[in-house]
Amino acid sequence: VVKRTPSDARAIYLRGRAKELAGRGEPALEDYGLASRTAFANARNLESGEAHLYRGVLLYRRKDFERAEAEFASALNFAIPAPLQADAVAWRHLAAVAGGACGSRPFLERSLVAASADFPKDEARAAMASCSALTSAEAAGPGSAQ
Repeated sequence: VVKRTPSDARAIYLRGRAKELAGRGEPALEDYGLASRTAFANARNLESGEAHLYRGVLLYRRKDFERAEAEFASALNFAIPAPLQADAVAWRHLAAVAGGACGSRPFLERSLVAASADFPKDEARAAMASCSALTSAEAAGPGSAQ
């Protein structure tokens, strides 16, 4: 699809996702960046929400969670295709949780229901579990088993 339609940012993103799932991290990051640049290049009248979404994924994968969360929020402030809106919401909450804001865990959990099959739900569940483990350890207080 990318060869036939090189301006299809979503296809580039999905190719990156496939590379990531295949364990090819650096090529996946390159595709996420390309998806963002392609979406920006195709944006009309500042409708760059899709580009912000893909830029957020790139930043998230680089573990720059705060900037990623801001990009996902920006994506939601622009026109993006309806199927991507649910993913943008879920990504925003995932970035918050991954960045240590465990208070966003319930929002992430609720957003998974509407997220597409392309969203990394297993990764989100692992992030939520990490928050639960952290919260349990904090509740146990000092001197508890480590």
